[in-house]
Amino acid sequence: MAIVTGINGTTYTLAPTPIGSGGEGDAFHAHIITTRVVKVYKPGILTPDLENKLKIMIEHPPDKTVLSQVAWPLDMAYDDNAQCIGFIMPELSISSELGDIYKYPSTLPISVHQKVNIAQNICVVISEVHKSGYVFGDFNPRNIGLDVSTGLVSFLDTDSYHVVDPISGNTYRCNVCAPGYAAPELLEKCSDYVAENPSASKNAYSKTPLPTFTQETDNFALAIHIFKLLMNGYTPFGGIIETASVSQSSPGVGDMAVRRDSYCFKPGYKHQSAAIPALDAFPHEIADLFTRAFIAGRQDPGQRPSALEWHLALGKYAESLVTCLANPLHQYDTKNEICPYCEADRRFGAVVSGETLPTSTLKQTAYAPPPPDAAPRQAPAQPRSSTVNTSKKAATTATNASKKARTHSASAIKRNALSAGAEHSVAIAADGSLYAWGANNHGQIGGINHDRSLVPLSIINGGVVAVAAGECHTMAITDDGVLWAWGDSNYGQLGNSKLNHRYSPVKVLSDVIAVSAGYYHSLAIKNDSTLWAWGRNDYGQLGDGTYGHSSNPVKVMEEVKAIAAGYNDSAAVTVEGKLLIWGSNCLSGAPVNRPFKTKTIDDVIAVSCGHHHTMAITSGGGLWAWGINEAGQCGGDSDADYSQPVQIMSNVVKVAAGGAHTLAITTKGNLWAWGLNDYGQLGTGSKKKQYAPTKIMVNAVAISAGKTHSMAKRTDGSLLAWGNNKYGKLGDGSTRKSLDPVMIMDNMMIP
Repeated sequence: MAIVTGINGTTYTLAPTPIGSGGEGDAFHAHIITTRVVKVYKPGILTPDLENKLKIMIEHPPDKTVLSQVAWPLDMAYDDNAQCIGFIMPELSISSELGDIYKYPSTLPISVHQKVNIAQNICVVISEVHKSGYVFGDFNPRNIGLDVSTGLVSFLDTDSYHVVDPISGNTYRCNVCAPGYAAPELLEKCSDYVAENPSASKNAYSKTPLPTFTQETDNFALAIHIFKLLMNGYTPFGGIIETASVSQSSPGVGDMAVRRDSYCFKPGYKHQSAAIPALDAFPHEIADLFTRAFIAGRQDPGQRPSALEWHLALGKYAESLVTCLANPLHQYDTKNEICPYCEADRRFGAVVSGETLPTSTLKQTAYAPPPPDAAPRQAPAQPRSSTVNTSKKAATTATNASKKARTHSASAIKRNALSAGAEHSVAIAADGSLYAWGANNHGQIGGINHDRSLVPLSIINGGVVAVAAGECHTMAITDDGVLWAWGDSNYGQLGNSKLNHRYSPVKVLSDVIAVSAGYYHSLAIKNDSTLWAWGRNDYGQLGDGTYGHSSNPVKVMEEVKAIAAGYNDSAAVTVEGKLLIWGSNCLSGAPVNRPFKTKTIDDVIAVSCGHHHTMAITSGGGLWAWGINEAGQCGGDSDADYSQPVQIMSNVVKVAAGGAHTLAITTKGNLWAWGLNDYGQLGTGSKKKQYAPTKIMVNAVAISAGKTHSMAKRTDGSLLAWGNNKYGKLGDGSTRKSLDPVMIMDNMMIP
């Protein structure tokens, strides 16, 4: 076992295996001193500036009462050669991340009173750290852990904090900030700097002249977290004009929404989501603090409430709460005659199902205490120590092991941030929220009872990691491996054993790592590498050896790593790199209802099916095509069909086959397009079809080709769309087609 030495000669023996790993390094238990953890950086991460920052934090810690809730540097870690390799920090008790309780509808049985408790404890830690002169900077909810059993919080990644040396005055920057949590004045300052210095676009927080992060920018992010805790996990910047239709007006996403000043409770605005309780359901002290944070604070950041002000107001609010008779997880202020959270649930349910539900007549006339197991805990004035007895330690270890297992499963999911269907589009934001727009005649958008939406609408609030859009249905995988579906199911393509369409997501399968939605059928890979299929099957596209439709998932084969569902055909890549195809576009010349191995190409890593053509990428980056080529969708120099795979390009990393066009990204991030272009789906600025690949964009990292429109995500997180815009499927607020890419969202999920 490795041994590291601290600043004053204290030795720490590292456990043989890490308890956690990340992009910067690994965390190990300090053997014997089990309440300590050693973070060991990967090569190249620990710079001299970072080492100096850590030493300052060690020399000037915040009050010891919060050190059990912050991964604060307690000592440096030096190897046998006296080289600094990391630092020592306390072990924290964590069972969930703060972002886990922002999902709506909630998957965790946490009461409103517990959320208020959590908000108070966040305030305690922030207040004490601010007293010591530090700035958090990045308030990513993934960096705030929870012990759900106590309501105590744990702040992680403290080495990213914005630190000023109290002696020399030198500033050691925070270089990152989660999208949607940066204060407007900081975003404006960074944007101005990048406009004059375009090369700084990828690291604006580290290059923009000081001051950047301040305690006022921290107070902005703190108010967002408190808003989310009280408002069913939704951002305060989901506002649209009060008279606007939710299907025609968009607040933007992440930083874009903050820049647009889309605060939902400013005069003349409403929240885009029906799941938000009314502001007047809260005490005026709470409402006033939100007003100071997001309206007055926009003009004068000094007006934003401090953590201490929030703590006092939340404590008073907690004392006024009564428990809902209908739902013991709902508590609300005594001034309300009916539960505002139940009303929000009803509004959301009415919107999701397309039904109009009556307003509740249930009135809360007296305080009804919750059951003992749901009794809320009062937030302590000072957080309690995280030291636990042996039995609780075992429980904490088991919880952490379970969370680690879930994280491992989530890491196996093949992330897909965007998907273009026939007449609708879907995309995942950086916070895991799913947005959808375009046609909704079969419920393929979900969440609304409109026939279409011209702008992105928030459908699932967090936790989504992969999405697939079909002709008139949508599939999504959440980070727990559950596959959800909604939209048209006339052939059983939702996989829920029903043939009627759904406006709200329905659970289909568990332990899923990949999904693909075809014209009227669906494919999925489970964590054990088995392939499952369901829906329409008149061309054998399910691959189960029959031509009968199935409204339930049927197991097709094993050892699969990639899939693609097309118009009436399917394709799969085995773990050995073999390509199998079946359905209407089989190379045998006739529909085949069993997976059929191609003989021309091997060592395949990815495949995509269009309406009547198929594209595949081999491990060396070769792009191969076959099928109907009447519009040039396969590529080449003519419209001759390909009965066998033909190599079209080299150095390709991503491909997307659409209705009769194709998109591909090369290793340098260049986006190429070819095929039919009658609606501008190639993005070339004209409607002329292209037989050969034509370069249309740089810095592309993800693509999707729909029936007659296209989408792409760039390295800066922006989402662009172009082509046919019937039903508003481009998401730009209009129904006008676009021959050139137009930006729809920013802060997209990394694919």
